[in-house]
Amino acid sequence: MKDKQVNISFQKLLKMASGLKKDDVVILRLDGEELKEFSQSPSFDSQMLSIFNEMKCNNSTESLNNCILIALEKLTVDHGMPPVSDSWVFSNVVEPALQSVSRDDKFVPVSEEIFLEEFRKVVNKILKKLQEKPLIIAHSETNIDGSGIKTLLSDKNELIKILELVWKDLTKDENQKKSVFLRAALDRISGLAELPSCYASDQIDAVLNANETEMLKEEEFKEIMTQILEKIMQQLERNPILITSNSMVHEPMNSSTNLNSPLSLSESE
Repeated sequence: MKDKQVNISFQKLLKMASGLKKDDVVILRLDGEELKEFSQSPSFDSQMLSIFNEMKCNNSTESLNNCILIALEKLTVDHGMPPVSDSWVFSNVVEPALQSVSRDDKFVPVSEEIFLEEFRKVVNKILKKLQEKPLIIAHSETNIDGSGIKTLLSDKNELIKILELVWKDLTKDENQKKSVFLRAALDRISGLAELPSCYASDQIDAVLNANETEMLKEEEFKEIMTQILEKIMQQLERNPILITSNSMVHEPMNSSTNLNSPLSLSESE
């Protein structure tokens, strides 16, 4: 019963934290115009070839379809492209457009010329779909610069309380590696501290002693977690991360739809 109470308390804490900072959300209407402008711009070919060369599709066994899909994922709402990772967008917009690819032989390396020609076909199919049924996208940007961690570290008493809750919430296993346990702890407080997971591994390795298998004590846990958070904060202060989030409003809207009506969102990052 006590463990259940601890878990409920921690979940309430996370819910409170999620409401502390609200990012500005911009509602975008994608009707194909931005995508058309991008596809007809002088920089289109060079930008797409740059992406193509990054993927190294001409030196791999990736099919042309897969290369085009990966390239589409590189485009953003700034290009007029809806979020490809959204399941509705993929099923109803992207997948039908990919069917226009006429030369998809996984045994033949993809050349730049073929990639550009077929990619343009797919983009044209997508923009026509958007022209027929524009999509409404909720777009937000978060600049993670370490300030969230700094706020957390600035109040030592609150930090200790949070780490105590995390400690009680996590399952202890004497056979579990310290790094795995600490990563799970960081995941628990990521919402509170605006913590990007991509920084966790390096900083955990930098702080841990060589003995990975020795079971952590609670006080040692608090000390190590504080050190890790400090290191991640310093790294983010030097190199902030911009995270964008795009949420599609279901279903597609026509030009007469009232944007002030209730929105149903499906999040995609």
